[in-house]
Amino acid sequence: MIIEFGKDSVDDENFVERTNFFKKGERFILYHGSSSLFLDDILKDGLKPRKFTGNSTYQDRKGSLIKSLESNPDLIYFGKDGWSRTLGNQAVHRFGGELVVYRVLLSRNGLVPDEDSNKNCAIESLAWEWSVAHKGMISPSNILGYFDKNNIYTSINKDPDNIVTYTE
Repeated sequence: MIIEFGKDSVDDENFVERTNFFKKGERFILYHGSSSLFLDDILKDGLKPRKFTGNSTYQDRKGSLIKSLESNPDLIYFGKDGWSRTLGNQAVHRFGGELVVYRVLLSRNGLVPDEDSNKNCAIESLAWEWSVAHKGMISPSNILGYFDKNNIYTSINKDPDNIVTYTE
């Protein structure tokens, strides 16, 4: 089963039910926010971890109640659409350009918890924190398409069959 978050997925108290549902997924369609300055390179070469690009949106939040760690240079971060837009806007603020949110097909086996999460399992990180990471590069063939700053979708690769949309 391939699980994708619906546009109306919201944060709520159904963490245990959501975790059990996500455990059924073998693949997920997740989102990654970035700047349009990197669009051509990403569509040609795929998504790359920071160790290959040197690009980071990390900002030290001294005194903030929001827990945040410098990103792992070997990982690429994904989440639901809204969270990825927030992180994509950080990339726009840091590098310029306009918001681009990639819609990406990922295997469950390549996912690891986001280190800002207090979860030990990628599925729990996704279900409880709405974010997860992937170790290594993502092929351009896994990028299904992207949304621009006006939320207009451009399809790049054909959607797979058997997508189940998760909504609450």
